[in-house]
Amino acid sequence: MDFGSKYVYKYAQSESESVSDDDDNDVLGNDADQLFRPQAQSRNIERRPQHQVVSMPDKTAVVSQKRKRLRKPDTNVLSITFNKLLQPGEMHAGDPVYSTECTAIASHLSKIQVDKKGSTTSNDTESKWRCEFCPHINTVD
Repeated sequence: MDFGSKYVYKYAQSESESVSDDDDNDVLGNDADQLFRPQAQSRNIERRPQHQVVSMPDKTAVVSQKRKRLRKPDTNVLSITFNKLLQPGEMHAGDPVYSTECTAIASHLSKIQVDKKGSTTSNDTESKWRCEFCPHINTVD
């Protein structure tokens, strides 16, 4: 199974955003990302007059103040081709491997490094996984 993204995000608020080219930073009320605003706040903002784009003889135009409602990118979408459904799947036995710092789970996209333990003559190896969400290195059984 192929995922649309290797990261998964759980929305705490609305799954859509309200975007306008005319807004300044103060209207949105979010310093981190100017495009996203919770749905509850977007309903409470007073409505501005809406203007249509008008062509002028001197090639100037009135900028539209109409708000557009767009769906946020959804990383929880699966992308499956029908050929993959016909092929035998890979089975993974065992418990999931959690990061000790952020409790993220290693997936088939995670890179596991195999390091030799102790002396060079020993056959003992240790598998380590660097979490994609936090830079913590975890030991894999």
